[in-house]
Amino acid sequence: MVYVDIDVSLPDTNGSDTNGSDTNGSDQTLGRRVSRNRKLRKRRVSLLDRLLLLFSTSRRVDKLWIVTEESSKSGLVLSRVIDALCLIKTHDPHRFNRILRDLDRMWELVVPGADARYYVALRTCECNRRFVLDDASSPELIAATIVHEATHARLWHCGIGYEEEVRARVEKVCIRRELAFAAKLPSGQAVRARAEQKLALPHEFCSDAHAEDRHVGDRVAALRDFGTPAWLMRALSAVRVRRVAPTSGGAHPDTARTPDDVARLQEAQRELERARCGVEPTVAIGQPTPGCDHAEPTLGPEHFDTATILVNLADLVQAQGNLAMARSLFERALAIREKVLGPDHPDTATTLSYLADLLHAQGDLAGMRPLLERALAIDEKALGPDHPSTAIDLSNLGGLLRKQGNFAAARPLLERALKIDQKALGPEHPDTARDLSNLARLLSESGQRKEAEAYFLGAIAIAEKALGPEHPDTGRYQSHYARLLLDAGRAAKALALAETALTTHEASFGVDHPWTKASVRVTADVLAVLGRMEEAAFLRARVGLMANLGPSPGP
Repeated sequence: MVYVDIDVSLPDTNGSDTNGSDTNGSDQTLGRRVSRNRKLRKRRVSLLDRLLLLFSTSRRVDKLWIVTEESSKSGLVLSRVIDALCLIKTHDPHRFNRILRDLDRMWELVVPGADARYYVALRTCECNRRFVLDDASSPELIAATIVHEATHARLWHCGIGYEEEVRARVEKVCIRRELAFAAKLPSGQAVRARAEQKLALPHEFCSDAHAEDRHVGDRVAALRDFGTPAWLMRALSAVRVRRVAPTSGGAHPDTARTPDDVARLQEAQRELERARCGVEPTVAIGQPTPGCDHAEPTLGPEHFDTATILVNLADLVQAQGNLAMARSLFERALAIREKVLGPDHPDTATTLSYLADLLHAQGDLAGMRPLLERALAIDEKALGPDHPSTAIDLSNLGGLLRKQGNFAAARPLLERALKIDQKALGPEHPDTARDLSNLARLLSESGQRKEAEAYFLGAIAIAEKALGPEHPDTGRYQSHYARLLLDAGRAAKALALAETALTTHEASFGVDHPWTKASVRVTADVLAVLGRMEEAAFLRARVGLMANLGPSPGP
């Protein structure tokens, strides 16, 4: 949720804001981005907010101010938020560094209608105190909420607004960042479940009307918590009805925009819809929109935030299956980051990995190798040879070499990744389980089944303890282990594991997800070996897989 204070005036088309103040031309946006003046935004914080901040309790954590109102529970509120930030810093340091860049402070107060929101004027993530203090709000859930609102901040800084027409799509981007964060947590099940519930909400949930209803309902609950008399609550409701009634037939004055702003918003909506339909955008991101008479300068085609927008759009179209367009967007993002940040920056390495993953989806294994090798070289130099990010690069490159059958070259890379994560993250960390599974797959495929089995059992034990027995990663390791057992002639034991993995993946992702289909392949192959051919054929048909005469290749 994004909160744009009414004092944050949007510039008009002649370069001045609605109050006549000059705008900073270098910070205006053009085309499909709504113009916003950061300098203006910072100095137009209301007097009330300044006073509230002045008389609040605060603590500084890694350059980020944590603020809460003075009360008997201030210490508890601060400690819960700090615990959540520590989770992000520990399990997703790259995202934590982005939060430090995109936010100035965390402010814990009553936020009607939401668990949290991004307050534009203060560059602040406002967390609802009631949510933070709720016994059901684990550090993981609070951390995911911070990740969600920090994503709003980043999108806003990139020029992507929060108007009703694009709100649902913006929210989905932020929710997917929660899912990505949940995958890195040792206990991310609750975060994943909540995020998936939010993704399933109808489009109308993000409308102004629904937001207003939630806002009013939560404000009423907050007033009750504060002991407000019933007569005063009725009076406040009556005042609100009289204030809203005159504008109920049209747009609320707080959401009014100039004609040019409306035109830009409509253009953004059209371009995003074209992207969703798999059509290459007609307007280059960061470039002027043709036919716009009052086009201000954008961030520019070579701005760092332009690259971020390209990556987000590439993620979207790749998920929709438009791999060619996603590849083009990733390549443009890579070119920007190479020029702006340099060819040896960790963000450049991350973009190389994204592009390599896209090539994997296209089946271009040969094209992946130079990208992964370069990403590894960058992180080794920039972050160090023993950094967890370096371990991820080693795992990626080792996994590629394994798929290409180059077991001799892959093994030392995967063993090195395992040693790094065991030392840096601990022997029971989910990343350590991933490393064990990767190494086990290599050993299994190279015929060293006994040693591979020990690694698989270790990976499954760690995942069950750290992530839970029904986590998709746990199921993935079980599916790989079932393949080993099947190849070793132990079909009965393999079937139990394969069916467990299939149940987990189908419950988590549905029948169309690649992990679900991989589990179906293993389960069907085991059933075929056991002579249960009809069951195997039915299972394959249920997910659209072709029947085969013998065991299919491993996932």
